[in-house]
Amino acid sequence: FEKKDVPEIKEAAFTLLVDVSGSMRGKKIEEALKAAMLMAEAFSRKGIPFEILAFHEKLLELKQFEDEYFGKKKLELMRVLHEVQTSHARWNDDGYAIDNAARRLQKRLLANDAQGALIVFSDGEPAPSEAHRGSEWELHDIVNKWSKQVPLIGVGVGPDMESTIKEYYGKNGLPVPDISKLPRALLDILKKQAARFEKRSPSG
Repeated sequence: FEKKDVPEIKEAAFTLLVDVSGSMRGKKIEEALKAAMLMAEAFSRKGIPFEILAFHEKLLELKQFEDEYFGKKKLELMRVLHEVQTSHARWNDDGYAIDNAARRLQKRLLANDAQGALIVFSDGEPAPSEAHRGSEWELHDIVNKWSKQVPLIGVGVGPDMESTIKEYYGKNGLPVPDISKLPRALLDILKKQAARFEKRSPSG
């Protein structure tokens, strides 16, 4: 990110939620990690609060809003490369993870009278574990509920995700069939969100 790429933003916070289920192994998770690190470094330099979470059967905290990114938390992001190999990665508990991530983000936004967005990277249909198979975590319902409260953007990772990401996220679903373009796609999303927030809180 060059300085001009992300406009100055006041009173904002972002969450990036990354799928680390087994199907993300290989280039998908590598490009997702690159995108996460680009976002983290750009926002850290500008002082924009952000959270990076990951999910399979569990929800993983890689960087919370209050954490400094540089140092140990930067290394913590590398966990995603390992998590796709674990037994938890058999599952893809999208609904549960988004529900929790959106609740965390909303709490931050309300406490600071801020605007923000939750951006989800996923490469497949929900495949919830027994722990999160309940109707309260059905992905359509979760997306519909939270989309009315915080901007929620679904990024479909890989060539087979166009119809799936649109099915669940509608007009807020962005397929990225060429996974090498994932970092650039995230940058474009952040620039659009930043420009929208600037209208509310102009610099100077």
